[in-house]
Amino acid sequence: MKTMMLTDLITMKNSLLSLLGIDVVLGIFFTFTMQTLSGGMAAMMVIVPFMYLFSISAYDDMGGWERFRLTLPITRRQVVWGRYGSLAVVLLLSMALTFVVGHIIVTVGDSIPDAPSYLTSTATGFYQIALTVALGAAIVLLTAAVSLPLIMRFGMTKATRIVPVAMVIILAIGIAFFGEADVDHLFLGLSRSMLDIGADTLELGIVLAGFGVVTLYVVSALISSRLYGSREF
Repeated sequence: MKTMMLTDLITMKNSLLSLLGIDVVLGIFFTFTMQTLSGGMAAMMVIVPFMYLFSISAYDDMGGWERFRLTLPITRRQVVWGRYGSLAVVLLLSMALTFVVGHIIVTVGDSIPDAPSYLTSTATGFYQIALTVALGAAIVLLTAAVSLPLIMRFGMTKATRIVPVAMVIILAIGIAFFGEADVDHLFLGLSRSMLDIGADTLELGIVLAGFGVVTLYVVSALISSRLYGSREF
């Protein structure tokens, strides 16, 4: 697993460094264009992990690397868990970078008398930045939990035709289950509930939700391991 993780990260090292620099620029750009720090940081949070996920998966299909890799002293299970592990490392790196950039923006905004309110801690506190980072991480993990089993089973080339369909189906099922009007009331109710409940209860809910997303990610890795183990090349 460790070997596979290092292989993925070394393969993407140069691209990652470039992506991180571009990510910071885009995060600041979106913050000013949307006039919301949370929106800018949310966009910044997901760009690098998503780019890494689909770029490193695309490398598998290039030059027969995926077939050659199986001739090395590494098991298919290690390939799968290494891929999930390397994505987790990139996700943690993106989370840390986003939080630091958001912290710097708010700190600079507080020091400027006429700074826009969305750049100050009055409108966007450090706690809200942390929530934005956590929400972005959850979106990445949920997307990866759906995408990686398909990528491991069919390869990136075929999965690019299947993953969007799967995401649309999941979205359609959600809309059909709740109904458009009910979804609006659901989010309105959640917003009001978050204002009414205490901070301790809210933090507990966030922790439980985070645990659920991580659990789903691990279950996805188990499914991918079985699918990749039975895959024929």
